[in-house]
Amino acid sequence: MSGGVWTPIALSEDVAAGTAAPARLGGAEIVLWRDGDGLLQAWEDRCPHRGMRLSFGFVREGRLTCLYHGWQFDASARCRLIPAHPELKVPGTIRANPWHVRERAGLVWVADAADADALPTLPDDTPMRGLRSLAVRRPRAAVAAQTGIGAGGWILA
Repeated sequence: MSGGVWTPIALSEDVAAGTAAPARLGGAEIVLWRDGDGLLQAWEDRCPHRGMRLSFGFVREGRLTCLYHGWQFDASARCRLIPAHPELKVPGTIRANPWHVRERAGLVWVADAADADALPTLPDDTPMRGLRSLAVRRPRAAVAAQTGIGAGGWILA
């Protein structure tokens, strides 16, 4: 991704509090999660310890916790706890790699540069809703007969 460009990568509603969600942007793997205040975070989807995907982890006490060894990272992307060494004062150099992230119109936007252009203005910034595809392995006529879908303007491909 070129610096300075905001790109939508997910729906805000798909990043529930207390969970980590994976996203991809080109070749970049990103983890999305919400901190203890519910603020959205976007980081490289890799724990700095052993490279485990942070999106396999979970949120505990407002921190993203790596599934592999339980290292906990706060909203600043800094490691705050290494469970194998609970008394250790974790060096500030142990950090996840954050992306710049914003929410607008129901979308999650990311940029990899601090000097990113302003977020695009969307018509009336109405929150967007996602649509999901559903594959039905039945003849079109059978689906229409059983559900009424296919009549009255619905399109079945």
